[in-house]
Amino acid sequence: MASVMVQVQGLEKTLQRISKIDEKMKTAVERTVNDVKTRVPPPIAKYVASQYNVAGSEVKPQAHGNWKFKRSAGSVSVRGTTIDTLALVYEGERLSPARFKMKPANRPTGKTPYSISFELRKGHRANLPASGAGFFLAPNTAGGTHIPFQRRGKSRTPIDAVKTISMPQMVGGKDGPKSEVQAIVNETVKKRFDNHIKQAQRSV
Repeated sequence: MASVMVQVQGLEKTLQRISKIDEKMKTAVERTVNDVKTRVPPPIAKYVASQYNVAGSEVKPQAHGNWKFKRSAGSVSVRGTTIDTLALVYEGERLSPARFKMKPANRPTGKTPYSISFELRKGHRANLPASGAGFFLAPNTAGGTHIPFQRRGKSRTPIDAVKTISMPQMVGGKDGPKSEVQAIVNETVKKRFDNHIKQAQRSV
């Protein structure tokens, strides 16, 4: 299971200042946190969907309940109750090439070697080695969808299902979120935070 955590960055000084001011300002912080839960996931999902052949709806959490929603591509959850603890957590297993416009969709008839291609990144089609190199298509379950497998050696078995990357890897990696994703988070939080601070100041 792969996972990546996306948090807000660069608000340390602001948070220190907020801790010293009145309750109206603290209310602004609480409202910002609530905004982040609904306003940050959609633009991240839009960015991921613009880069990879995955639906944006699969990269954002359910808009109610405990803010965690399992998709076929993985799961997304929103954790934390303050700006400095708030985090989006993306989790999921590596995905089959069959999810990404794979060709052919089913194993061709006959014994002629065939190539398997898929489009993980939009506009970039990748190819697996020809079937003679140990790659082949077969149903993942009886009568199920055909997915690519690879033989470990020259014998028919053992075999392994071919995998690409996971949904969390589309968002970031072991060093944290991608710079584009982090920029989306920081920009969205800053806009909402500034808006609520101005409203609080006008009501003083």
